[in-house]
Amino acid sequence: MGLERLRYDGRRALISGGASGMGAATAKLLTELGAEVHVLDIQDVTFPVAQAVRVDLRDPAAIDAALERVGGPIHALFSCAASRVLRSHPSR
Repeated sequence: MGLERLRYDGRRALISGGASGMGAATAKLLTELGAEVHVLDIQDVTFPVAQAVRVDLRDPAAIDAALERVGGPIHALFSCAASRVLRSHPSR
């Protein structure tokens, strides 16, 4: 059967946190597999995708507006967003 089963031709994928790290790797791979890739991230996307929307993923209203811009249908969703939480060590 081979890798043809993994193809995303004709499919739209949405990746939150797709500008860097695991999200960027996912976006690039899905593009290679034929997906129309849409990325939501607060950072700029520096590689080719169908659409990159700058959005603060901590803000529900901003997410709703970004999803309106992307439109539908979405066939696959990859949640790769993360945020750094800096906390003091309890001993300090």
